Amino acid sequence: MPSDNPETYHNLGLSNEHLEKYQKSISDFTKALSLRQHFHEAYYNRGVSYTHFGQSEKALSDFNEAVRLCPKDTHVYYNLDFKYSLQHDIEPYVANMTQAIKLDKITRELWQTDNDLEWARQDEKVKKLLGLE
Repeated sequence: MPSDNPETYHNLGLSNEHLEKYQKSISDFTKALSLRQHFHEAYYNRGVSYTHFGQSEKALSDFNEAVRLCPKDTHVYYNLDFKYSLQHDIEPYVANMTQAIKLDKITRELWQTDNDLEWARQDEKVKKLLGLE
């Protein structure tokens, strides 16, 4: 399907991601990014696909680029923290969570309830930020 519309490839990527065709979704998001370099949603979603495809470093790179391009998108911070959680890297975890909570207090609930982030809730800084003391 020849197209010069980055949204077309982004939407294909989302569809393939939903179908768990991560290699194809990565290719679709990459094509969208070749057509629109500053497409933060494509970086974010390619990062999600990289995560599912087991390519953590590439996922972190894409999430960081998405944050750089759109620093008010709290979902990107959450996914960054999920990646840092897998690595048990508390310092960038706390920094991302702090920024997201500053932007949107409602996002605090994500960090309070996600079972995969339980390890981090044992940290004193995290407890304080989440109001778990």
